[in-house]
Amino acid sequence: GAEESVWPVTWMPEQRMEKPDGGTKKFRAANGAIMHHYGQKNVKFRVPGANDDRTKSITFQVTDVQKPLVSVARIVELGHVVKFGPKAEDNVIVNPRTGDVMQMRQLRGGYVMDVEFLLLGAERVVAVAGFLPTVFPRRA
Repeated sequence: GAEESVWPVTWMPEQRMEKPDGGTKKFRAANGAIMHHYGQKNVKFRVPGANDDRTKSITFQVTDVQKPLVSVARIVELGHVVKFGPKAEDNVIVNPRTGDVMQMRQLRGGYVMDVEFLLLGAERVVAVAGFLPTVFPRRA
């Protein structure tokens, strides 16, 4: 599992990168290799078909990964409830404060959330289809 939500350094270079809260972190790949920590990005997105179409955002740590990974532990820290179940409709992220429900689906042994990333350009916001894989927290 992942302790942090991570974002590929090569994705959405036009999105502003900031200095990481709490300073530079140390990341290791599954094979033990050290990954550089470049900073953090607050990525805005919408969830098509959700019962609430408000813009959402996640702060990702930018590093040498191939695709974004969302830490379930970080989602829960923000006050959301993450549910997994035997039926497709059981796999959701719920915001108890707003009642917003975001559906996840299984993909190659993991779970993903279909999203539209919002690219903040000088003239307009562009929605780009993508998905955010979720990563389970490690168990002791």
